Amino acid sequence: MIPPQRIIPLETLSESGHPPKSRIANASDASQISDAVVYANQERSRFNARLRGMFDGNPPYSPSKLRSEAQAWRTNVSFLEGKAISSAALVPYYDLFSGAKYYAQICTNTKEGTDEDRDRWSNVITEEFDYLLKSYEGFDFNVQQKLTDMIRYGKGFLVWRDNSDWRFRCVPQHHVYVLDGTDCYAGNLDVLIIRERWRVNELWKYIEDKEFAAKVGWNAEATAQAIINAMPDIEGDTATKYDFEWIQQRIKDRDIFYGVRASMAAIRHVLVREFSGKVSHYIIEERRSGIGSRQAALLKDQYSENIGVPHEFLYECSEKFDDFSQFIATFFLETSDGSWNGAQGLGHDIFSMMALKDRIKCSAADLMFLRTGVNLQAKNASSAQKMSIIRFGPVNIIPPDCDVQQSTILGDIESPMVMDRMLDQVITNNTGVYRQRQERPQGNPRTAREVSLEYQTQAVLSNSGVNRYYLRLDPFYSEVYRRVARMADSEYPSLDDEGTKMAKHFFARCKARGVPMSAIKNVLYVRAYRNAGNGSMMMRQQSIAETLPFFGMLPEDGKQNFLNFALASIHGQSMCDLFNPQRNGNTLPNTDVALATIENAVLKVGSPVIVTADQNGFVHSNIHLAAAAQAAQSLTQGASPAEVATFIEAVGKHVTAHLQTIQGNQQRKGEVKQIEAQLKQLAGLHDKLTKQVTEMHAQEQQAQQNQQQVMTADQLEAATTKSDIQRKDAKVSASMRQSAQKHAQSLMQKRQEMAMNDAATAAKIRNDNLLAQAQIAEKTAKTEDGYRKLNGE
Repeated sequence: MIPPQRIIPLETLSESGHPPKSRIANASDASQISDAVVYANQERSRFNARLRGMFDGNPPYSPSKLRSEAQAWRTNVSFLEGKAISSAALVPYYDLFSGAKYYAQICTNTKEGTDEDRDRWSNVITEEFDYLLKSYEGFDFNVQQKLTDMIRYGKGFLVWRDNSDWRFRCVPQHHVYVLDGTDCYAGNLDVLIIRERWRVNELWKYIEDKEFAAKVGWNAEATAQAIINAMPDIEGDTATKYDFEWIQQRIKDRDIFYGVRASMAAIRHVLVREFSGKVSHYIIEERRSGIGSRQAALLKDQYSENIGVPHEFLYECSEKFDDFSQFIATFFLETSDGSWNGAQGLGHDIFSMMALKDRIKCSAADLMFLRTGVNLQAKNASSAQKMSIIRFGPVNIIPPDCDVQQSTILGDIESPMVMDRMLDQVITNNTGVYRQRQERPQGNPRTAREVSLEYQTQAVLSNSGVNRYYLRLDPFYSEVYRRVARMADSEYPSLDDEGTKMAKHFFARCKARGVPMSAIKNVLYVRAYRNAGNGSMMMRQQSIAETLPFFGMLPEDGKQNFLNFALASIHGQSMCDLFNPQRNGNTLPNTDVALATIENAVLKVGSPVIVTADQNGFVHSNIHLAAAAQAAQSLTQGASPAEVATFIEAVGKHVTAHLQTIQGNQQRKGEVKQIEAQLKQLAGLHDKLTKQVTEMHAQEQQAQQNQQQVMTADQLEAATTKSDIQRKDAKVSASMRQSAQKHAQSLMQKRQEMAMNDAATAAKIRNDNLLAQAQIAEKTAKTEDGYRKLNGE
């Protein structure tokens, strides 16, 4: 028996106040520390074994005790309700883990490229990292095991065995030990003990290359000796003496009495935080009892005092990790009081009620058998020894000296069933977040809204539970990606293992899709890809129905994303590409892209373009600058420098207007600086083109002047002759015009004289007529006067 150690042998400050090089002096101290921690955990191991027995289906009563008390006839079975509840509780967490489009989302933080380039690179890295994780065969298996431990016992652990491999393993929660009083935050750990059983070939690969093994911290001789010492686990061994869950596993596997097992090397990881804050990592061989004669002979010279006590480290690396999170990823279901050892899962919540329900159901089954059986009463002692019923088909022959009792056993069967239903209600109230009870409602049918609200409160995880789980997944994926990205460094040692090959293929795929290595190394964040619905497919479908009325308001790319989400919620992620395949990975452009493209055509014709507040200045600026760059390239194809200079000037003024609206965005200072740098380049190009156009005009004017100066004498004479002829022609033309004008004036004068004569003649004739008319009138008047006088009037 290992006595409990209240003070573990960790090195402390020296008398002069200097910290030790390492808080673990040697392998013997490491063994003593781990023994003390394992011994202190035995009561927790015993209780966890009982919880595991409930999930595995252990009967509620001891079969041997029932037989000793002549009650072997009693019903003694487990109805496995605890396993059913844990399986239902596992579903939403597994859906959160694997139901999203990708496992993890990566956002690059490189300074290269534009915003669109970095977005595309981030998407490519996310897709390829997801493919890398899915290529690891142990990925899903280890995560499932971790989730099972987290749900049942309240804590699950994933570890990386060394500092180079990105692949992880799930260590059963009962093989992870910490000091009593440790809290759940891994940043506060002081000592961590992990027990593992390694296959001999796994251990051998670390020391196959002795030079490299010694360089990284392996003791090849001690490790080879541990391989020789490897043996199957046996009950009562130091490695299993306080591991009650190991015994429960043997009961479940049905090999508790006889089993055939491979030889395994029992080792312990011992991690301790140094005074510097970093974490040292040691590996020792676990003490084994029952060593055979061959192993004892081999170890006789090495261990003179106690065979099996490790005197050397198998592995030793001081200050290996910056923190414990680089070695272990912790997942706690709930951390109500913050205690590591006090963390409890679903098993603790339902254990007592599951035991009670199994006993109630067994008692009800016993009463049912009693009430449905034939009751016989022996008349004397000798007839009781002859008690047996002979059956011939449907006919039963009662033995002699026995009376059949017509009354039945009046055992109360209804009460156990009522109690069982009451316990179901209690469990539903306590664990309804994991499991919905299907009950037939009473009264009027419920509305769809009532059913929806009830499902939201009963069938899914709470938002706090979802957020808590994702907050633990984020650092886990970050550590996996950190280990993968580190393999791209030139100083990183090139290992010939499967993990390194998979990482190199990941780099090659990203490079083939146009992602620079700087974008892979420098990332802004790595986080778990969020899945809607709080782990429930029904909740996701309900959210789709509630969002559907807004579908017409979404942009085209948003509609495509919503369609993919709806298809994934109904048919799973694998069917999205079948129903809605991507077209070469391209998405439809948005309104800003279309408008900026149209504006480029407007700027080319010299028309003004207005900048509005709702425009995306970054998108517009990048498209306009790209068009200006394309126009500059067209100069090599014979484009007019004047037209290019005019377009570049218009683009520069328009982009400057956009830049004034986005300079206050503090989150995109880098993009603003890039746009300003491109504007400066455009300004320099515009000045160069303007100077070039000015020089071309000056050359054309000088050429015209030179052409006039080199005219020959013949050309001057011909020009003079031509000028004389033109002058003579002009004089003749002027003389002819003058003669024509004089003739026209003479004709005009004659016409005027004729008109005057005609007017005078007409006036004379008119006067003569008037005079004749007057004379006639006078004569007529005189005649009338004479006539009147003649008549005596």
